[in-house]
Amino acid sequence: MEDILMSGATGILKKLVGVVSEDIGSALGVKDDLKKLQSTLEMILAVIADAEKRQEKEELVRLWLRRLKDIAYDADDVIDEFSYENMRRCDKKGSSKHKVFNLTASSSKLPLAFHLKMGKKIKEINKRLDEITKDMVRFQLEFTTPIPDGESTDQLDRQDTSHVNESEIVGREDDESRITKLLITHTTSSFSSSTSSPIPLSSSPTSSFVNPYQYSEHISVISIVGMGGLGKTTLAQLAYKNELVNKVFQLAMWVHVSEIFDIEIILVNIMESITKTKFHKPSNFHVLVNIVQKQLNGKRYLLVLDDLWNEDLEQWTSLMSVLLVGAPGSKILTTTRNSQVASVVRGSNPPYNLKQLEDDECWSIIQKKAFSPGGALDSPKMTDIGKEIAKKCCGLPLAAKFLGGLMRSNNKEKLGD
Repeated sequence: MEDILMSGATGILKKLVGVVSEDIGSALGVKDDLKKLQSTLEMILAVIADAEKRQEKEELVRLWLRRLKDIAYDADDVIDEFSYENMRRCDKKGSSKHKVFNLTASSSKLPLAFHLKMGKKIKEINKRLDEITKDMVRFQLEFTTPIPDGESTDQLDRQDTSHVNESEIVGREDDESRITKLLITHTTSSFSSSTSSPIPLSSSPTSSFVNPYQYSEHISVISIVGMGGLGKTTLAQLAYKNELVNKVFQLAMWVHVSEIFDIEIILVNIMESITKTKFHKPSNFHVLVNIVQKQLNGKRYLLVLDDLWNEDLEQWTSLMSVLLVGAPGSKILTTTRNSQVASVVRGSNPPYNLKQLEDDECWSIIQKKAFSPGGALDSPKMTDIGKEIAKKCCGLPLAAKFLGGLMRSNNKEKLGD
């Protein structure tokens, strides 16, 4: 089976990362290519677990793993060739009985022609890996290993919105402004026309009878759509914490849904988000519904449903039937990577398709992470390398943060000039 074979390829990739990083600072002629190879391999290693999990159902992912396995073995052959030629030319010593790749020794003992030959092979490996990383983004493979420096990926505790550091967010100012405007604007309509206006801050949501024809939607839904690692959750968190948004809504709740759409679990999480304490689920589902509705009844609320995967309209309708007790002007903000999900939950608001960052914005994220105090050596050469790495991020902030962390974790002896 493919997934069993990949365990061997994964071991090779990990070995290659170790070998390349060992002597990367002293390699002759191929130093920059080896740095590029190192960063690419580390990024690929971070998504292999997700790919292996998905290959049973997704043929394209299985083929991607097969291609990666072939490249891994070819790259190992290149390293073997370097090592063999080096040992062949070295004096026979005890250590030469073992397969050891040492670029320092290679640089001083191997002829220039051999280095040019190997350099060409390494460039070819990098070119093939570039295609692998492009497909990695296209298949929306998720990072499943910790980011260096003890930080974690987007899969951390997504129920918590307090860990967002706004000073570290790059390139999302306009997106935050647009989402905030959508949240604080209430769409009204009649049979013949529709207008949008800000929700009045001082009005009481229960002060007057609500004409069912006055509003196009009692509770409106806004969906942020985009591939994994694009920053949908971060954008939702920025909007959720926005001062103006907090003034508009009487109640704000955050629930991380993920792939299992269980209405009972969602309602329990809503209660825990409201009370900020552990909620003990009642044995009767109808009792749970009554408890939730009592909290929401007549209040203008904001509910964020993060990482939504459900495409079942009937299930979504069942959840909405519980939530409709909120006051007019209440909003549900969802994040999803699936446009079909956005279609299922959509009301009058079209999905907000989040765009990828520019390369210079990815570089800004990498720069902040890599060259922070105690990190990598900030030099013109390292800047050039970092900007080249930024192009590999394919506009994904999470990839930029990950690669910036990798640069930061390498000391100046490994990555310096």
